[in-house]
Amino acid sequence: MLLDGYIKIDKMDENAASFYGDYIQTYELFPYGGLFKDENYHYTAYAVTDIELFYIPTAGFEKIAESNNTLLLHIIEHLSDILVLHESRLQLVTNSNASERVRHVLCLLLEDLGIKDHGKIRILCPVTVADIAKLAGTSRETASHVLNDFKRNGTISFEKQTITFHKPDMFRLHRL
Repeated sequence: MLLDGYIKIDKMDENAASFYGDYIQTYELFPYGGLFKDENYHYTAYAVTDIELFYIPTAGFEKIAESNNTLLLHIIEHLSDILVLHESRLQLVTNSNASERVRHVLCLLLEDLGIKDHGKIRILCPVTVADIAKLAGTSRETASHVLNDFKRNGTISFEKQTITFHKPDMFRLHRL
């Protein structure tokens, strides 16, 4: 369990190219993938800030979960949330408009990592333009251009590795 900070997880293909990325935030349990069935973790996880972890051996956690309906329900609910996220990502990659893909990535980041702050929403996790471009399946230049448009019209701002959404309603996802 991540007690403090942010972790980025990546999954690589056989050519060592990243094809999946996600972020783990404070008080999140991870990994869920492979729980109860896999011996090895299939992702690379690394700290993007200083972190504090509470490590629970998988076998011990699985044994506790097997006899704890509340914990099993929590696991199922979280897996359901992950499924919704993946459905949104599939919707994202089917959109041929690069600008809309960048906006969609911002929507996902806002929903997943956003913290409300006096009518604004902040993402304190250091997410780079390159990260946004990779998640959107576009070039860094295109992502930078779209982000600069949002900055110019006062929709978002970046300061000290923090993204602030000044008009968060513009980034709400419309679920399938």
